[in-house]
Order: sequence, then C-alpha cells, then structure tokens
Amino acid sequence: MEENEVKIYNDFRITPFQGGFRYLLTNEGGQVTVDCHQFDSGFVVNHMRAETRRFSNQNHVGEMNYIMIDVTIRGRMAISGGGSADSLFPGRTLIYHPMNVRAFMEVLTESYESITVGIDLNRFCAEEGNPEAKGLEEFASNPRSMMPFMLSGRGMAILSAIRAMITGSRDDGLMHRLVSDLVTEARSCQDHRIKVHSATVFKEPQDILYDSLASGGSDQDIGRRCEELGIDKYNINRKFRCSYGVTPYALYKKMRLWDAAARLILSDDPIGEVAKDAGYLKEGKFASAFSKEVGCAPRSFRGEYRPGRAAKDHARAVRRKTNSHFVSTFID
Repeated sequence: MEENEVKIYNDFRITPFQGGFRYLLTNEGGQVTVDCHQFDSGFVVNHMRAETRRFSNQNHVGEMNYIMIDVTIRGRMAISGGGSADSLFPGRTLIYHPMNVRAFMEVLTESYESITVGIDLNRFCAEEGNPEAKGLEEFASNPRSMMPFMLSGRGMAILSAIRAMITGSRDDGLMHRLVSDLVTEARSCQDHRIKVHSATVFKEPQDILYDSLASGGSDQDIGRRCEELGIDKYNINRKFRCSYGVTPYALYKKMRLWDAAARLILSDDPIGEVAKDAGYLKEGKFASAFSKEVGCAPRSFRGEYRPGRAAKDHARAVRRKTNSHFVSTFID
C-alpha cells in the first residue's frame, strides 16, 4: 500500500445516525467520509466526500441483488481496477453490480464528492415492477458497464436534489420519486459516452481552475479567474475540455443550473429569486438556459414534484403580466 492511502474495506470507523451509518476513514493525507442513508422502499444513498490524495475500495457484498448508480458531483478523480485509469468528473457515471473487486482512486482536485444510489432489485421492483431498473440490471451485467458515461442534465438536476435532501430534511416519499426518476435517466442515457484524457497529475491548471469555479462566487469571467490564479487563459479551454468534457464556462453554468433545479424542488423560493442566485438577472434567460440543460421550463420541472408551489408560481406570473399590461395601457 502506498503512503497516505486509505483502505476502505477495513480501516474505518462506523458511527450510526438516524436512518443510516457514517464510515470515517483517516490517514496522514486526510480522510474519506461515506454517509450511508438507508430507505425502507428498497434503496440506499451513499454520499462520499474524499479529502485525501489516494485511497482504494473493495466491496465485500456476498449475494446481494443490487445495482449501483455511482455519479460524480464535485471534483475530479482517476479510478482504475489495476489497468488503465478512467477520469471521473461532474456528471460521469458508473453503473455496476457490487463485486469483490478492488478499485484504486486518486483525487486530482482539492476534494472529491460523489453520490451512489444502490437499488435492491428484490424490493425496489417488487411492488410496481420497475422496468427501467430491470433494464439497468441487464446493462450492469455487461463487462463494459464499468466504462463511465455522462448522465443527462436532467439526471444531474435530480441528483442535486437527492444530495440536498440527504444533507437537509428527509422526505422518504419524495426521495423514492427522485430515485425512480434517476433510474430512468440512467437507463436512457447509458450510451452517451465521451472520451477524456485520464491524466493523474495532481492539481493541473484545469483542476486549479475547477476548484475556483466550484468554490462559488458570482464572477463568470473565466479569463479574470485565470489571471488571478496564474493560469494561461489562452490554452485553458482545450485542457479543461480534455479533462472535464466541456469548457470552464459551460461547466460553471451547468453546476449552477443543477443547484437551481434542486432548489426548485426543495424550497418555496420564487423562480425569479432562484434565477438571480444562479446568475441570471432576467427570468426569461434563466428559463431558456434551464430548459436547454434540464429539458423543460423551471415551472414545469417544479410542477412535477411540487404541483402546489408551481401553481403559485403560475399565479404570480399572471399577476405580474396583468399589472405590466395595466401600467403600459395607463401610460399610453
């Protein structure tokens, strides 16, 4: 074992909490935390946060009829099973059966975060006969299933809501709906693969820029950020695309739209307020960007999960349009 490597399958401390367990792994290089949230309707949600450079993971699962949907939500990591490495970054997804296979991971950014949804096919599909989950079982049995693919923008929006919910208030009914929709997105997007370079150099310029973008802030000027970080802004788009699949600005917008989608589901905040916090001064431009990324308008997306709140948004929009028309008529 290399220096500063954490071995997940036995060097951990387990602490129970209401609804699950926390696995804490520490070494001189940092720590890995995995919060395992258990749900009665046949699935688990694991939230992993890695703040160490290298670690390995080996599942000892026995005879479990589970399908794992493992999605990167923050940071970049190289993962291998002893052969060539794949690069995982926001949106990259693995679908697999838990196996007695050891995987080696190397975090390339300041930290790394993922959500893994485990579907118990004996229970999750039993009552309703979920055809999408059963389709994932066939896909996960394919040896090529461990090749990462890209989850859709809608899938990442749903996943952002799952992440926000497990770190906040818990609603098992809504969580089951979100997980079912995530399964559908994973099943339909399984062929959307992109090739990226799997460099394993820690904190390359594109990863330094990513950390800056992920830390928040409203500055959308990528060139200015590069100058502040001492990065060559003329070559960064090419390097960033090779590692993250898109340009820095494109990923910046995607991350903010994913977070906005979660907020639409889990809060009562007006759409205009959500738009401003996502960096859009005009609600119409936010709606256009949101529709392009998620596949439907913000109000429609909220209505799928919060029909009562969506109805209030509609009434607010009608009042605003009516008042605007009245003022225009009065001035004329």
